[in-house]
Amino acid sequence: MGGGDQKLMMALGALVGLKLAPALALLVAVAGGAQALVAIALARLRGQRERGAWKKILLPYSVAILIGTAALLALHTIGWLPEQFLWR
Repeated sequence: MGGGDQKLMMALGALVGLKLAPALALLVAVAGGAQALVAIALARLRGQRERGAWKKILLPYSVAILIGTAALLALHTIGWLPEQFLWR
């Protein structure tokens, strides 16, 4: 995660507020993990089976931040965000 991604997360944390910030961090982390799994699967499909070949793939983390933020806003809008994810 580079400096620009950290600034984006800070801005989004300030935008959603203290109550939703932990849920935002969790959803972004899940989206980042899913993005990494997709990258590993694509590397294997391309025939790059040697150890560490997936590390050569550049993954912009801003995509995971976008997906996590969209998921948070969608879940919060329709009311499906569980209370245990909210800061009290």
